[in-house]
Amino acid sequence: MRLFLTLIFILPGLLPLRAQQNFWTDASESALPETSLRQRSFVVTHYRPLALELEGLKTALQAAPMEFTPEATAPIVLSMPMPDGATKTFEVVESPVMAPGLAARYPSIKTYKGWNPDNPSESIRFGYGPKGFYGTMLTAQGAVYIDTRTEGARPIYMSYFVKDNPNPELWSGFKCETESDEEVHTPIYEGDVIENRNPMGQITLRTFKLAMSCTGEYAQYHGGTTELALAAIVAVVNRLAQVFERDLAIRPELIENNDQIIFLDPATDGLSNGESDVLLLQNPTVINPIVGINSYDFGHVLNVHGDSPGNGVAWRQGACIPDLKAGGVSGIPIPVGDPFVIDIIAHEMGHQFGASHTMSTCHNLMSTAYEPGSGSTIMSYSGICGGDNNVQSFSDDYYHVASLEEIFTYTRTGLGNACPEKMLTDNTEPVVEIPLSNGFYIPLSTPFELTAIASDAEGDALTYCWEQFDLGPLNTGLGTPQGDAPSFRSFQPTESPTRVFPKLEKILFNNYDVTEVLPTYGRNLTFRCTVRDNNPEGGAAVWAQVGFKVDGTAGPFRVLAPNTSADRWTVGAYTEVAWDVANTDNDIVRCQKVNIKLSLDGGFTYPITLLENTDNDGSAFITVPDQVTTQARVRIEATNSIFFDISNQNFFIEAATEPGYVLTLAPNDLSPLCLPAPAVIEIETGSILGFNEPIALDLISELPEGATYSFSQNPVSPSENTTLTITFTTFFEETLDLQIQAVTTSLDTAYRNLQISTVSNDFSETALMSPADGRDDIQLQANFSWQGADDAVTYDFQLATSATFDESAIIEAANGLTSTEYAPQSFFDNNQRFFWRV
Repeated sequence: MRLFLTLIFILPGLLPLRAQQNFWTDASESALPETSLRQRSFVVTHYRPLALELEGLKTALQAAPMEFTPEATAPIVLSMPMPDGATKTFEVVESPVMAPGLAARYPSIKTYKGWNPDNPSESIRFGYGPKGFYGTMLTAQGAVYIDTRTEGARPIYMSYFVKDNPNPELWSGFKCETESDEEVHTPIYEGDVIENRNPMGQITLRTFKLAMSCTGEYAQYHGGTTELALAAIVAVVNRLAQVFERDLAIRPELIENNDQIIFLDPATDGLSNGESDVLLLQNPTVINPIVGINSYDFGHVLNVHGDSPGNGVAWRQGACIPDLKAGGVSGIPIPVGDPFVIDIIAHEMGHQFGASHTMSTCHNLMSTAYEPGSGSTIMSYSGICGGDNNVQSFSDDYYHVASLEEIFTYTRTGLGNACPEKMLTDNTEPVVEIPLSNGFYIPLSTPFELTAIASDAEGDALTYCWEQFDLGPLNTGLGTPQGDAPSFRSFQPTESPTRVFPKLEKILFNNYDVTEVLPTYGRNLTFRCTVRDNNPEGGAAVWAQVGFKVDGTAGPFRVLAPNTSADRWTVGAYTEVAWDVANTDNDIVRCQKVNIKLSLDGGFTYPITLLENTDNDGSAFITVPDQVTTQARVRIEATNSIFFDISNQNFFIEAATEPGYVLTLAPNDLSPLCLPAPAVIEIETGSILGFNEPIALDLISELPEGATYSFSQNPVSPSENTTLTITFTTFFEETLDLQIQAVTTSLDTAYRNLQISTVSNDFSETALMSPADGRDDIQLQANFSWQGADDAVTYDFQLATSATFDESAIIEAANGLTSTEYAPQSFFDNNQRFFWRV
């Protein structure tokens, strides 16, 4: 027999590029002259200097597949530098924002997008052009910019958080001229307010053809050639696409001949640089004869404002409308970075797609003034309201839910749905709900928290954004709301479905501020939770709404003890926790029970429940668990509501100095106990410092007549558990305050309190009356009646064709009946046996 061996050689260059690639290294700029530093619209003071092997990156990117192709399932993997020295990994595909013909004429300009495989809610959009690389990462820590720090053939790059580099003095004079409904061509597309948006529909990516022109001054700023100015415009559109696709499944794409409306000479461009109101009217008259009015869906002109403040204006709901679709203007003295792209351009384009202003000061008269003070989202006046009304000095890169609703309405069901190119994606909208009923009350000046529940069919990484959705008197000032005016600012979406009001850090450090103001008077509160799925094909955003009220006669609900750093607990001690009920047990707030929880990390998490469902009477005794810490906090929360309070300061839990034992009841409150069910209480013990004497237990309180009790084990050794069972032979409704006694040889007798509230469920008198069992002369219908019971509140009726009462056999059912009679709507079949029960 002959044996043939086949040798296979695989050339390294033919392997798929799936290995993680990193072309970045840390750099030093200490020796660089100031003249090489790149001018920008804001001073970056906190950043990481970097060097980039650009040509190596370009070579690697040649293997990046095109999005929406079969090859896109095998993206390349790149590492990107974070400001803190870490790196993020992204799976990357090519994602053009230029029409194919335009992109073919400028091969030196490319754009890409990617997502973090370890956390798909984190994304990146980046690109390169004649001046090098740029990119924006949306991370759990915030938006990160990567761009050039210096000019030249081998520039130094920098990675920095947008939030770490505020420059409020640069924005004090900016103004958006889109102020009132007078600048809306068509009436605001009203419709019904979409309180809950949960359609579970398949996502359609809408591509709007964008004609983005520029003044000669803008082109000169970026280098004075068409290629350089176009590269700057592409960088702008790439960043806009990152926001629009995630929030709205909208992509702006530069038209085929966009290079023809990049004007290089200020003297001949026909555009009045720096004069927004004039440019608003000039832009269509200049670009339409060049590119044709039918070549684009909306247009925008970029300009440079010299030494004057930034400015912008747009026709609201102008996209897709022939006479108005080119009506968008944005300008700033130094037109680069998020202060230009997010604060101004995305703001003005938001108007073009139908969004109004969202701030409640700065003389806003819109019916969408849902943000306190200047606001902080894209359609706000963040940083430019002056005085003490600024929430922060820059706009966060997302749209408020009020803006989402307006843009959704205009681009899905309004005139803005007429012009975009539509592509159905494989993504569907997530589902969100808020497990609360509207109309409940909370007390004054008391923290609260809201939690949503969401799911996504594709398993996308969901993020949550809770925002207040109340309107009230305008221009009352940040931190001084009146009526139902907004009092809680919006924050960036997070992966947590829960938001604490105010932020947990503010509560723990007792450092409250004017951007989150707890209500000090009776009022209405409304909140929406927006869930984004961050799908890379085209994001979906859905929301749910809940409304409740503040009782002006209750609160503040407060922890009283332990509440200072002087408080000391000892492991194993039976210790009192005290709080101010503050009328929260009234008939309005209706908080009858509370939970008491313990934190070991300064109040950030609460892994230990000390008491559950105990009376809201201001005092309860707990057994200190075997957890030594210097960062203990107690949280007391309503069991049936959303409000709570936390100890003001950390306190100590100290180790025991003498042997002893721990004795706890779980639960210590049985409310309600539906008789004749027995009461079952687990009794847990633990040893302190090796204590090993038997613990003899007894129930020393008087029980109702006929009731008996037993322990599954008695006595018990420390660290053993036992079960107390109390059996009742009579039916009654009463609250029983009971006490358990624990005795050892050497220690003082210990006592633990137990409360049981009973509900009588004696239904023995219930009996079926008519029709009688076995009756066979019933015609098409019959009335049913039964003997009631004193303890019954309502009755459930079922009629079936089988005594098993399987779901398939039940032909009629009625629940919640208050009478002892029922007339079925169903007709009986001939020669058929029927069964009924109550």
